Amino acid sequence: MKKYLLLIFLSGLLSLSFAQQQPISKEEPKTKLEKFISKEGNLIIKEVLESQTLKGNLSTQITFKSMKISQPGQETNTIKGIKIGIAELSRSRSETIAFLDIDEIESLIKAVDYIIESGIKLKAEKKYIEVIFKTRGDFELGIFIKEDGETTLFANINKYPYPSYYADLEDINQIKTILSSLSKTLL
Repeated sequence: MKKYLLLIFLSGLLSLSFAQQQPISKEEPKTKLEKFISKEGNLIIKEVLESQTLKGNLSTQITFKSMKISQPGQETNTIKGIKIGIAELSRSRSETIAFLDIDEIESLIKAVDYIIESGIKLKAEKKYIEVIFKTRGDFELGIFIKEDGETTLFANINKYPYPSYYADLEDINQIKTILSSLSKTLL
């Protein structure tokens, strides 16, 4: 009986050690910026051109940074875009990051225009509605309108710990201004 229990115990330990050695699957980079940054064994140059932060409701903030990334000696092969960070300051001081490639900036600005227009039009419908734009890099920007017409601007990054930024609808004009300004720094 003792040998039988010992055999079960040892096989359990053996299976645990094999289970711990399995590699953890990493999510594939979705944007050009993420792909470039995630290359291992390469020296890279990150140049932040401009940075702007907005404070939101519920102790949240969102930061936008225009940036260029290259390798020494290969500056003509520069990747450009915007790094977006969201922090929920009540939970922690760290921020979760998403990247927006330069070719997505204009689409996001157009989406902001649509969100502004729809926020005004859809308030009168007196039902819960969400309008959301999602980028390749897991950044979401949108609004939700409650049945009583109260409208909230939000931004999410769909990466752990899944932070959200909340603000009044009027603050979306500041986001549009920031995106337009940052896109000019990338030209």
